[in-house]
Amino acid sequence: MISNELKEIDNDHKRLFLGGFSQGSSLALNIGANLDQKIGGVIMVAGFMSKFTKIAENQEIPDTLVIHGEKDDKMPWGKAQKLMKTIRNKPNLETVVIKDMGHNMYSDEMKEAMYHFLRKRAPSQ
Repeated sequence: MISNELKEIDNDHKRLFLGGFSQGSSLALNIGANLDQKIGGVIMVAGFMSKFTKIAENQEIPDTLVIHGEKDDKMPWGKAQKLMKTIRNKPNLETVVIKDMGHNMYSDEMKEAMYHFLRKRAPSQ
């Protein structure tokens, strides 16, 4: 449960980051955007927004990183973009499309994008 994770980080929501792969990314965004307090961010890899993701056009979302492979044959980038219509123009959305990545998480470029996203946002101890 998220409440248990928050206890581990002294209830500091800014230190809470959610991430997901494929359908899990939709779930991570849905939860992150609908918590009572703003969290540190959301990372979506090879993902999209399902019809169950409840985010209104004018709703604020956490800082979000979308990483997608240009060679994703399960969820092509063009289709994923269309499904993310309610967030694709948000100012706190970063998008990284990786040329040689498919529907997976095996890319040094992906790891580097995640690292930079987290380093910029995670409060230092």
